[in-house]
Amino acid sequence: MIVAVTLRRVVCACLLAISAADAQQTIINMPSVDQTERGRFFALHESQVRTWGEQSFWYQTNFFTYGATENLEVAVTVYNTGSPRALNTVLGTGWKGRRRILPARNWAARSEATVFGGQMLLTSLRGQGVGLWNYAAASARTPVTRTRFVAGISNGTRELFKKNTTHAIVSLEQPLPGHLTFVTEWWSGSHDLADLVPGFTWHTGRWIVVAGYKFSNTPGSRTDGVILELGRHF
Repeated sequence: MIVAVTLRRVVCACLLAISAADAQQTIINMPSVDQTERGRFFALHESQVRTWGEQSFWYQTNFFTYGATENLEVAVTVYNTGSPRALNTVLGTGWKGRRRILPARNWAARSEATVFGGQMLLTSLRGQGVGLWNYAAASARTPVTRTRFVAGISNGTRELFKKNTTHAIVSLEQPLPGHLTFVTEWWSGSHDLADLVPGFTWHTGRWIVVAGYKFSNTPGSRTDGVILELGRHF
């Protein structure tokens, strides 16, 4: 019995160490509960690529955030530059904040139960006007495996989403050995971010590398493709 309890504690400690090493400011496209550290900057480049078939494309999104406090960051993002020319090329400026909802002790601390939300002012770079994106979600980890689940709601306007839309956002993050995390995120609906995206992140030190594949909810109107991201904390 003593051996079993000791082994269980060792396993839990290892998994906690993995999850801390793999914490990241972003999942893939979905906002993450993690924040840019206070007084630090974070920059990330994303490429969405399809080089086969008739509907090939290459779109870039570039994120830049600053940790204003431990629980609040401000952000500037340029969405959807690339080829072919996208109508929803947008400059986004806004913020994201979070708050723990359980006391930081015992099992509650290990669950990391948190609510977070944010807002982005969307200024079209293609003459489509000015809009808004709001989102809010809750996050928690399971015991032992440290799997993180996130579920929430998002509301955005046509400048970024190509239509005014309210939709669900959900994700799963499973820490793995070697600074790897398996991630899956899903946006409901039929807007321009309505995809299922499984992938992997590698995060160690200041660098984050992400590789995933997006499956559109509406294959007839949008195309699947590869997502690659490279980020760094400063």
